[in-house]
Amino acid sequence: MLLILSCKSGDNKNCSKFHSGRFISHEALGQRTIIDRLDSIQIETNEQTGHVFKSKIRWINDCEYQLTDFFEKLDSTDSFKPWLPGKVVATKLIGATSKYCIYESKMSDVSMTLRDTLWILEN
Repeated sequence: MLLILSCKSGDNKNCSKFHSGRFISHEALGQRTIIDRLDSIQIETNEQTGHVFKSKIRWINDCEYQLTDFFEKLDSTDSFKPWLPGKVVATKLIGATSKYCIYESKMSDVSMTLRDTLWILEN
């Protein structure tokens, strides 16, 4: 799930368009995740499995945010259950264009950093 592209780092004027809306991430093995950001909530839905993650999003500045209070739902008949209690995912948008952004994410207590691309879904 790593796609590394070079972009102008710190292009703050473009970060605000990623604060809310509908986005898509293409993952390994051809899977796609739809991400809906509504103010302070982020909902991620894997199109192939129906697995849904819900979390709170708190913007630190225009290009950095934290995800906390995770919940998961395995399918449409399931209800949301707590997931990863006490964990925080810190994310920094490191480059942005009119169609996508490149970000880096790191979960608390995990040494790995994820770098990927988030695409804006047009209606």
